Amino acid sequence: MPKPSKHKLHLKKVQDLLARKRKLNQCQESVNETMNNMNNSNKQELKIMHNTTSDVSNVANSNPPSIYNMITNTLKDMPENDLKLVSHFLHTIKYSYGKNKDRIISPYLQKKAFNYISNSLYKPGNSHELLNNQNKQLKKSIKKLQKSKDCMTHKVRAVAKRRSELKDNDLRTIIRNLIKQNKKEYNTDFVKLTIQVSQIGQISFNTAAESIKTVFNFLTGNNTES
Repeated sequence: MPKPSKHKLHLKKVQDLLARKRKLNQCQESVNETMNNMNNSNKQELKIMHNTTSDVSNVANSNPPSIYNMITNTLKDMPENDLKLVSHFLHTIKYSYGKNKDRIISPYLQKKAFNYISNSLYKPGNSHELLNNQNKQLKKSIKKLQKSKDCMTHKVRAVAKRRSELKDNDLRTIIRNLIKQNKKEYNTDFVKLTIQVSQIGQISFNTAAESIKTVFNFLTGNNTES
């Protein structure tokens, strides 16, 4: 494989230098933008910014110039991507309206926002994925209960449509209840009916009693003399 010419090597070096220069310029622009935002902030806002990047105990005993220097040094050590995030952070973490419009929100609100983000991201009990899984499990349980309900409803309807079979013993019990008031006494209407039947052709009380027993035994299948 032939070696590249000196002209191509020189051209490649120039391109690398230009790329590095562009990267440095972009980094410098991010730093300048962040510094401009800091310059536009008042002392109170600088304190609030420091609360989000440094230990609060150190801030209590510091004056604004030292806070400014600490923030400046922190920004200088940041990579370019982090500088862009800080710049975006300074633009967004401000009051959008009201008497404090365009000022950085208070540490209290910052802490509430941080706690909300922490609870949403790091606690599995509040994760979106877990809630979706619980929702799926509930849907499965509801579907299972609905299937069980439909099966039970089908069984109830089938039983309701089924014709009831009347057994011989059931029929005898019904007839016995119609004829006898209890074990020893017959129903009054049945007695009258039997007397009327027995009087056809002859009138006899004994014959009526025998007729009652005969009809009763016939209907109930009872052959006793009682």
